[in-house]
Amino acid sequence: MKFTNEDAYKKLVAKLTANGEKLNLSQRSINEQIEALLPLVANDEMELEDFVDKVLPLVKTANSNVRNDVSQGIKDYINEHPKDTQPNPTQTPQTTTTTSNSQDDLIKRLEALENLNKQQEKELKVRGIKSQLTNKLKELGVKSDKWLESLIANINIDEDFNVEEKAQGYLELYNTMQSEIDVNVTPVQAGNGKHDYISDSIKDAASIAKSQSMIG
Repeated sequence: MKFTNEDAYKKLVAKLTANGEKLNLSQRSINEQIEALLPLVANDEMELEDFVDKVLPLVKTANSNVRNDVSQGIKDYINEHPKDTQPNPTQTPQTTTTTSNSQDDLIKRLEALENLNKQQEKELKVRGIKSQLTNKLKELGVKSDKWLESLIANINIDEDFNVEEKAQGYLELYNTMQSEIDVNVTPVQAGNGKHDYISDSIKDAASIAKSQSMIG
């Protein structure tokens, strides 16, 4: 890439606030989205402007979702608790306590919305890591898409997953599986016997990986 993550962040913020709009996403949220989207849309030759143009609709949607979720949360709360939002000139200490509790409820609602947004960002980042792992293994020589799909489905990938560290171990499993496939096996079904054998080998590889703590 011909730009840094910081360049992408500054450019995206400038685009999102070009007309004086309020930025609802935090700096951390935007950076996490950039990290997740880079392996999906960028390559070594991509220019900053091209990358920003491609991901801006997604980031803009996330920014709008945060604003809409918070606004809707406040609106729903006011509709459900109209008395709590009306001024009372003869307010008593007991009423003050009730209002305080209402504010606490509102804060909890907003925190829940923020947590939902963080969960969505986490899922996006995990999808990006899965894409990175798939591309890395293909780069290392794994040629079976079926094997890759089965591997991704069986391993536990979170935000702290280290692609570079794990990829070599998975490559060794793949090579072991390939070396153990008997090309002279009689097909169970015409034209499909080898694929059935590969499926069994994938399951065996997954079991080995799990026993070696390579799969969560």
